[in-house]
Amino acid sequence: ELTSLDVSKNTELTDLRCGYNNLTSLNVSGCTALTELNCYGNELTSLDVSKNTELTDLRCRGNNLTSLDVSKNTALTYLECGYNNLTSLDVSKNTALTYLECGYNNLTSLDVSKNTALTSLSCNSNNLTSLDVSKNTKLIDLRCYNNKLTSSALNKIFGDLPQVEYGYIRMGNNPGSNTCDKSIAENKGWGVSN
Repeated sequence: ELTSLDVSKNTELTDLRCGYNNLTSLNVSGCTALTELNCYGNELTSLDVSKNTELTDLRCRGNNLTSLDVSKNTALTYLECGYNNLTSLDVSKNTALTYLECGYNNLTSLDVSKNTALTSLSCNSNNLTSLDVSKNTKLIDLRCYNNKLTSSALNKIFGDLPQVEYGYIRMGNNPGSNTCDKSIAENKGWGVSN
């Protein structure tokens, strides 16, 4: 039930896990050696990770973030920022990302064209009307349910999916969920569910 946490002098800290507390702010600008930061389930309204250039794993889901700048975190391979109030998310500089979870936000668009290493993408429960996964050739897990994707938008996603031995896509509760052609994805080795 921490309401504050001072790590300003911990310059050699590499791993900080302070999830499920009552933190309203967290200053990690002095923790330049940080590779893992887990601060989910707090009450953070902002999070500055611009000085944490060594970060490979960032988990900040379940806060009150309205924006998140990860442009300086080019080493990131794992990013969880769901259950916030994000209206946009720029991951174009995070080319090493293999896992991205940004569900339950207010995103109207998401560009993952530079994230060619992605294997898992959860962008469910946003306001997406389209999603281009044509560059994500390593993808095996996609959750895009509860958005505003029409049947043609879903069919385009299906068509862009890579051929895999087994992949999983969950796409229910979209305007086109019942009228899209699931066989497009199924023929490429994907299991499709609502």
